[in-house]
Amino acid sequence: MTLLLAAALTAAPAQVDTVASFGGLDAEGGLETHGVRAAAMLPTSAVVAQNGGVYELRLDGSAVRMAGEGDGPGEVRLAWTLGVSGDVVWYFDARHRRLTTLNRTSGRIETARYPSIAISAGQLAHRLSDGSVLTTGSSFLAGGPPPRYRGGGVEVTPDSLLLTRRHPDGRTEALRAVPSRMRYRTSEGEARPPGHPRLLHRVVGDRVLLARSERPDFEVLDVRTGERWASRVSLESRPLDRDAHAERVRRFLDAPHTSLFSGGGPPSREVVAARREVLAEAGDPDRAEIIDDAVLARSGEVWLREAAQGLRTEAVWHVVSDGAPERVVRLAADLEPLAIDGNRMVALSRDELNVVTLHLLRVRTPENP
Repeated sequence: MTLLLAAALTAAPAQVDTVASFGGLDAEGGLETHGVRAAAMLPTSAVVAQNGGVYELRLDGSAVRMAGEGDGPGEVRLAWTLGVSGDVVWYFDARHRRLTTLNRTSGRIETARYPSIAISAGQLAHRLSDGSVLTTGSSFLAGGPPPRYRGGGVEVTPDSLLLTRRHPDGRTEALRAVPSRMRYRTSEGEARPPGHPRLLHRVVGDRVLLARSERPDFEVLDVRTGERWASRVSLESRPLDRDAHAERVRRFLDAPHTSLFSGGGPPSREVVAARREVLAEAGDPDRAEIIDDAVLARSGEVWLREAAQGLRTEAVWHVVSDGAPERVVRLAADLEPLAIDGNRMVALSRDELNVVTLHLLRVRTPENP
């Protein structure tokens, strides 16, 4: 199955082919997909974390469970981040605040708990190749709980992404505080007004990708070495499309009211009123978003998705690598890349019933057929 063709800035078109699919209404590969949160590429397959466990997706179309749901050794309740380092697959359980490593060769399982990680502040753990742990999270609760919110109106607080490294010897190293967005807090919880500038970040291996929705430049930081690669894509700032923004506002007001550990139903009248207060406080953004998603490939390339000005009919991804020309890959609008390694990709799509299907894909180019 071929999903879509891709055009390039400096090369002939590429082609994106489906190698295998999993889940969906027919539970292809024997996998029922729900709550997919993270994925990583293995040399000849992929691994994904979702509600119910961690699974390896193989080229022959089979899904093999690597970790089941539970509280025992190697089991997970809420696998939120996941990665691969050599023969080791690691995953972080946000429910139990513990990071588990599974050696695929020896079968050895090790688990370490991090009770100080503040899940409510969005703090998550990522294992680095030397055994140290990178935590990413909000500065909002870094100094302790904020003052208790009281009454009507909106409390506005600037927020930053905190990058902290926990060394194997117990030392803690504060790496960066990257301004991310403004937080709007109401009596009905937090709300993020649509279209306003935000930080996009991904952690893969020892590296962190940092990009901003309103700017074409980005940087990749190697946490272990401190090396930094800064570059940009060929996009320019553009004015706000009022009609497109009005549609985003409508979706914002109608979106389900959710929390970290649960889904949610239609928003209550009080939640909608609080969201309207947030919109009034924030105002309209000055400029349109130009980037709305970012992926860091294990092989080093940066993939940035161009923000659609209206209804998205296809997803336009700008792909940049150090020392190679920029290229553009066009994917189906409902295809969301989760992890990439060279010309291999694992992505998800959703049908009209919001049922998830996972795909192992191959991106073929004349240079890498």
